[in-house]
Amino acid sequence: MKKFTFRKILSLVAVFLFSASIYAQMPAAISISPEDATAYDEITLTFNATLSCTPDGKQDLLGLQEIYMHSAAFELGQPDGWGNYGVDFDAMGANGQSPILTANGDDTYSITYNPYDFYGFPEGTVITKITAVFNNGSWDAEGKDFIEGGCGDFNIPLSFVSGDPVLVVNCNMTKMINEEHFDPINDILYVDIDGLGATELLDLEADGIYNATVDEGLVVDQGYTYKFRINDATYEEIQRNFTAIGGTVTVNVWWNDDPIIPPSVTTMIVDMRYQVELGNFDPDNDFVDVAGSFNGWGDPGSGPLTDLGDTTYSIDLSLEAGVVYDFKFRVNASWDTSEFPGGGPNRKVLGPHESKTINYFYDNYNTSTVPVTFECNMNDEITAEQFNPDTDYLDIAGDFNGWGGYDVCFNNGENIYTVELFISREKIGMEQSFKFRINGNWDTSEFPSGGPNRKIEIQDTLGGVQNFYECTYNIIDTPYAPYAYNVKVEGTLEPGNDATGSYIYFDPNGEPEGTSLFKWYVATQPDGSDKVEISGATALTYSIVEEDMDKYLVFEVIPVASAGDPSIGDPQTAISAYKVGASGIDDNELAGIRIFPNPVNDILFIENVSEISQISIYNIVGQKIISVNNYGSDNVNISTSEIHQGIYFVVIKNNDSQRSMKIIKK
Repeated sequence: MKKFTFRKILSLVAVFLFSASIYAQMPAAISISPEDATAYDEITLTFNATLSCTPDGKQDLLGLQEIYMHSAAFELGQPDGWGNYGVDFDAMGANGQSPILTANGDDTYSITYNPYDFYGFPEGTVITKITAVFNNGSWDAEGKDFIEGGCGDFNIPLSFVSGDPVLVVNCNMTKMINEEHFDPINDILYVDIDGLGATELLDLEADGIYNATVDEGLVVDQGYTYKFRINDATYEEIQRNFTAIGGTVTVNVWWNDDPIIPPSVTTMIVDMRYQVELGNFDPDNDFVDVAGSFNGWGDPGSGPLTDLGDTTYSIDLSLEAGVVYDFKFRVNASWDTSEFPGGGPNRKVLGPHESKTINYFYDNYNTSTVPVTFECNMNDEITAEQFNPDTDYLDIAGDFNGWGGYDVCFNNGENIYTVELFISREKIGMEQSFKFRINGNWDTSEFPSGGPNRKIEIQDTLGGVQNFYECTYNIIDTPYAPYAYNVKVEGTLEPGNDATGSYIYFDPNGEPEGTSLFKWYVATQPDGSDKVEISGATALTYSIVEEDMDKYLVFEVIPVASAGDPSIGDPQTAISAYKVGASGIDDNELAGIRIFPNPVNDILFIENVSEISQISIYNIVGQKIISVNNYGSDNVNISTSEIHQGIYFVVIKNNDSQRSMKIIKK
């Protein structure tokens, strides 16, 4: 088998050098030198802050000494969104270079780097562009590109070479080896590609990761199915697929997609600097420990925490994900010198699903922060059996904690849940957005499917001012229009039958539904972009007629509250999954398809789709943003981490039929 390298691609006579402008124009706020640089060249990237878009609620990047780049290299053939090979603004590149742009003196900033060295993608990878945003070292100030409707990520095109299709596979067999299902000495691992046969993988680094390169027989834009196989007959249980591109497709997987998941570690760090200043703690003679429900409130508790040398102390704990623990820090393992003495509240922590570091100040005393108290009345949710105080918990997620779910509220005895947070004084005068959530889950958060965030402006507490926010779950005092979600077209779409519109009504001000307004349309396009209103069709149900044959039905609802101002919400529409008169995908087949989570954050899981040939995601204006061909796989995972927040439609296709399901990207 011939070897395939990037240097060989460059020497091939039959390759074509494409200008990146074919795919995207250079943003006005960005320039690179040399202009025709590839991802393998040293480039100077310059950002012009005066030509960038500043998102609402953020500061601009004018007049700074340096700024930071949050970026990724975008690989040929990957779905639109963020690049596959990223370097966060607060991290180092693969070559150890910091992503800092230095000021040129005219509100422009520059960085010189080699993308190949910086992003660390495999040699031979075809990189078409860099996706990026810029900030001031935090997300308080940002610079983005101008896009329709607001600000968006920069897409910085690069020149690139497109050559022969190549597949590089790396299969991690460590778990199979540990469980004695694979013997590295006696067993052989293959990748078996339909139509191309089997290729042996080798563990050249003796690290349990087996590698192979397939560079013969592949056809650009053709889809292939494959599985890994041990010896002659032991195949994986899952079906895999890829589409060949004019370059290298790299696959990094575990056997059966079943990785070794390291236990999550919660690192707690407590800062004692102010206790030293107050004379409550002597680093030379005292120690800090922690006692809580994770160690039986034992005596002497955890033992002394590790001294990090700067009046901070740490401990690593293995906490069960999703479990809420109570605890307190103590000086010298004594309850007489613990935090919040005299029966004060316990701290609470939610066991994370992945390793996490959480920082605390002893006794919550920190002169660089201001205290903010949040209270949420859960009595209505308890009465409606949407919240069980014995088994459920409430947390808060917002700007002040990275929209994470680790600040858990506690019940004051009257089903009023409260938490006191300490927010940086740098946030004084700034508005902070947040929501309460049941069980740390966006599926059960307040104001579902794109409803409003709560907001609080942080005040300076000097002089006795208090930051205090109280509310009732799912109710907001600020006037807000009602909205509808989970809008659907239901029924058997045949002439003579009734189609029914369904939806969920929600009013953040707690007003009941009044007389909502309905309309029906027909369309020839599956995204409803050419819809035409049906005269007189203004009820929740619509009687299908012969003239509707071979057309899609579109249902529109305008939610109306019985009282309040505003009382009328924005129209929401749903498009039938298939045309009138088409059989569509079999209902039993559709019933087994599972799409989760919804709302989705990073990855959308779609199960039981072995008979589905294509899965696409459209935005609300009908633009296709992601498309995946399915070659018999039962389960498909789609990355949604880089698409913007909002409403999207997942369209599943089988031959000439299709159905759609709405999802929310949070």
